[in-house]
Amino acid sequence: MNDTEKQLEAWIKSAKTDLDTATLLINEARLTEGLFFCLLAIEKGLKAHVFRLTKKSAPKSGDLMDLLRQAHIQVSEQDKELLGILMDCQLELRYPTYTNDVPTVNQAFDYLNRTRELLLWLERTL
Repeated sequence: MNDTEKQLEAWIKSAKTDLDTATLLINEARLTEGLFFCLLAIEKGLKAHVFRLTKKSAPKSGDLMDLLRQAHIQVSEQDKELLGILMDCQLELRYPTYTNDVPTVNQAFDYLNRTRELLLWLERTL
């Protein structure tokens, strides 16, 4: 295995660990925190793609839309919506507004499943 393959494997392994953590948190009704780990999983999947293209360290950015552009990846409108939701959750954790815009349990599980599917696609397309 060459260095590039090792780097890509490390990004995807870490992304899968974050997805496992998201699952645990959402199962314990820690919805916003769980969705934050969904964001981390997708962020790392996208950073793997950026690294694959540039052969440089991935940017220290959590902006999923910017990472999509840098990775030259096109996703569906539904996936773009998911990315926006995940970015909103991380903002809520960092800057609580107490707006009660926390997703329902059913929504959180839906977002978790959609994250799992998107991460799997990102891994397959590396």
